[in-house]
Amino acid sequence: MTSTSGQIVKIPLASIPPRSRTAKGVILMRFSDKSDKVVSATLI
Repeated sequence: MTSTSGQIVKIPLASIPPRSRTAKGVILMRFSDKSDKVVSATLI
């Protein structure tokens, strides 16, 4: 995943835990700047 500021994170898909519909989700990337956003995500 890549952010607008150029931060890049690589995460093995197997390390992301599955969640049920009632869960709020999983945080994959945290930003120091609140206005930063994810601009791309690629599955390799």
